[in-house]
Amino acid sequence: MTIGKDDFIRFYATQVQSDDMSLFLGAGISASSGYPTWSKLLEPCAKLLNIEITDSTNLFKLSQYYANQYGIPELKKVINNNINILNKQNDLIAELTNFNFKTIWTTNFDTLVEKTLADKNILTNIISDEKNLPNTKCLNRINIYKLNGDINHLNEIVITQEDIDSYNKNHELFLTFLKKELVTNTFLFLGYSFKDNIILSCLSSIKQYLGEGATCHYTILKRESDDPEFQHFIYDIEKRY
Repeated sequence: MTIGKDDFIRFYATQVQSDDMSLFLGAGISASSGYPTWSKLLEPCAKLLNIEITDSTNLFKLSQYYANQYGIPELKKVINNNINILNKQNDLIAELTNFNFKTIWTTNFDTLVEKTLADKNILTNIISDEKNLPNTKCLNRINIYKLNGDINHLNEIVITQEDIDSYNKNHELFLTFLKKELVTNTFLFLGYSFKDNIILSCLSSIKQYLGEGATCHYTILKRESDDPEFQHFIYDIEKRY
């Protein structure tokens, strides 16, 4: 359900004290440090394809169209030129680390989270591929799970519709870890639009087995306008996930 700020603070403070929290960061968080949003990142691609990006544009399909037309290497060149850059520290991430999250999940390619934590002398384990999963056992470190890959490993990033279509098959173990944590921990989603369906499909699968006993999670979403579609989107997340 939609709750007010005071209720959220009270409810979430309980989770902070129990130490059963996970943080999930989307592109909206990185944008505050100068990184492009998904739509801004793909604007040059859309222009070449004569496509106008709107709120309903499927950006993975847009990436796929560009890759089909100009090739995957050209698409990844666009990503690298706009993401593999140095930007200022993110004050919000710096503040969030004071809540002592043990794990941070993200769909972002950039290295902003790990750089911010390094500036605070906090060690991390970077898990951007299934082969990195054994590293989660390293103690006294924050585990950063990068669901869509890392800018330093361009060949493994998830960027096109084909990548999304094959995600369950190619990243089954990654999703198993995510589902486990969605069952045992309370997640706070920030800067995440829920438009890539990875998280929603996981939550749907969990609810199928646990029903109303599934863990409650929180998200803070910016209300851009009184658009009825946005209202229905919010209600759908509350009702089904």
